[in-house]
Amino acid sequence: MEKIKNIIEKTPLKDFIPQKYLDRLKILNLSSGEYFHYSEKKLNSIFFIVEGIIQIKQTTQDGVDLNYSLLDDFNVIGEKKLLFGEEGEVDFYTIKDKTKIIEVPLDIGIELIKNDSFKIFLLKLHCEKLHRFVWDISILHFKGVNKFLAHSILTYSKKEKFRFKNMSFLSEILGIDRKSLYSAIKKLEEEKLIVRENKVLKILDREKLKEYIKF
Repeated sequence: MEKIKNIIEKTPLKDFIPQKYLDRLKILNLSSGEYFHYSEKKLNSIFFIVEGIIQIKQTTQDGVDLNYSLLDDFNVIGEKKLLFGEEGEVDFYTIKDKTKIIEVPLDIGIELIKNDSFKIFLLKLHCEKLHRFVWDISILHFKGVNKFLAHSILTYSKKEKFRFKNMSFLSEILGIDRKSLYSAIKKLEEEKLIVRENKVLKILDREKLKEYIKF
């Protein structure tokens, strides 16, 4: 219980989860490549991502996997069922990095959501996730791969560095084929916006990178 308490204290959940529920919460430590949740499984918990990356995917009727979005740092899965009584329309969540998750049983979530402050907190997380998805898709389809890469670097970079395991990993999590990815990186380097240093894309000018996406 002490370990769970220490982890929760470092998250926004510290303001909402009473001591009496701590012994029923779980900490999940997952590794890259694991499937976290399938659409066939019912969600009986709500999950808060403490650290790591989870990729949301859905498979089309033609068998093509579509990358919906990436969830990173503090985020949530299962909030739609708690807020609206239905589950999200995704096929599966894939772990893309070492990921730590707090699992809260659904019955506890139902009790917590009686608190209006917690409901507003969940709605905010849900809206932020929805906005990120729509924004990601819009940039990729309307502004192209170069600007989508720039947007992704700004969104997921820690400080001024965007780290990745290898080009195959980066290609998969962004849903960009490797040829287009190499071309986009080269373009951003030519524009003096980033520089690639092995497994790091370093931002040279964050403000110019933001402006690049706009036009």
